Amino acid sequence: SLSQKVPPYLRVSSVSHISMARIGSCLILLLLLLLSIAQARRSDNHAFIEANKQLYFKLFENYFSHVSPYNTESSGPLSANEPPAELHMTMEYVHLTHVREVQMTHDHVFGMHIAWRDPRLTWNPADFGNISYIYVRSSDVWMPEISACESTSFSLIVQDRMQKAKVYSSGHIEFFYLAYASFICDFSVVDFPFDQHWCFYCFMLPGYSENELVFRGHNMSEQLVMDTSEWRMHVNGFRHRSVREAGSVRQHKGEIYFDFLISRRATFWVLLLIIPTYFLILLILLGLFFGTDANNVNMAVNFGLISFTSVTFIIGIIAGTLPKSQNISLLGWYILFELTIITLAVMSVFMHTLVCSAARMGFKLWTGENIHKVHPDNVSDLEQREGVVVSTAHRFFKYLIEHVLQRGRANFSFFFILHTLNLVWLLCYAFADPPPLPFDYIVGEKN
Repeated sequence: SLSQKVPPYLRVSSVSHISMARIGSCLILLLLLLLSIAQARRSDNHAFIEANKQLYFKLFENYFSHVSPYNTESSGPLSANEPPAELHMTMEYVHLTHVREVQMTHDHVFGMHIAWRDPRLTWNPADFGNISYIYVRSSDVWMPEISACESTSFSLIVQDRMQKAKVYSSGHIEFFYLAYASFICDFSVVDFPFDQHWCFYCFMLPGYSENELVFRGHNMSEQLVMDTSEWRMHVNGFRHRSVREAGSVRQHKGEIYFDFLISRRATFWVLLLIIPTYFLILLILLGLFFGTDANNVNMAVNFGLISFTSVTFIIGIIAGTLPKSQNISLLGWYILFELTIITLAVMSVFMHTLVCSAARMGFKLWTGENIHKVHPDNVSDLEQREGVVVSTAHRFFKYLIEHVLQRGRANFSFFFILHTLNLVWLLCYAFADPPPLPFDYIVGEKN
């Protein structure tokens, strides 16, 4: 046959040519497919861009961002049977940066999410390439006039022209902004340095009737709350408040309060102020009652002056931290009690010298003996006297003198107990419960 006459190398070459032709055809088909897909994508992107452009022109051609859709109750977009529109506010991020107790303010960086509905910005997604939402500049849409109340300063971190608003086909708008504000809080220094304070963020939406636009609040997440190394922050809830403006029955301002509790971390004050003060006064008591010059009244007065100077320095530190108030803080009472203890200890040294002198003179007059060699801190001379006074009165005087002259141990123990009880009393407030909410005059709600 002819196939048998064809050489083997020619048969292999023909098969290779057929395989290469098939591979080339497949590559050409694949290239054409990729080109068609790319062309379809370009056309889809072009169609999306055109639809997005047409949608933007359709929405904002006759739209006025400076005119509120809820400007009047009677001629607003809502019918009489529909409920009022709602403006929702959620605190999504909070960072406590500074607490200024002297100025009665606390500074925060926070992120706020607000959502509302503008009936003028609605469309059918099927008419615009199934586009269900668009992103526009915040200056293009009407923004609710939200302001911070009970605040000394308020400013946006990101400029308005860089803010984006998300507009849905139903007319709902979402907006997120970062801001910095300094809010007012009534700090009470009574429990310092274990003080806890109820403070709040206050936001206000003025000028709308309750039948037009209602201000709603939502709690923040604890995971997005950041505090400082000195203050611990705990979010409690939020409250609504509606206040009618003077001279108008229909106008009011809606307010939202986000309440939180800030507690001082007292580690700095305990370890670097309270405990060192305790040991300082303890050393002064040891020097007063067990020093080599324990009988010297001048030395006792010097110890007292040293303690007063040290405590005055501590008072200066506290005065620069706390606001001037009619109430004395716990740490202030602690320092005052320590000064009282030192004053009484110095006076006890002075009074002890007088008592010892009177006791020696009384014993001399009663027994007729010369005991001028007996010193307040040297009672061994009384034990070396020969003979025993058998009279009950004699034994009483001996007991009295021996124990009065041994003033170091007894007096130190007494003032050491007072000194320690003062510290224990102060530290007990570290485990006190938080104060009750002071906002009972406002009807509150939590979610």
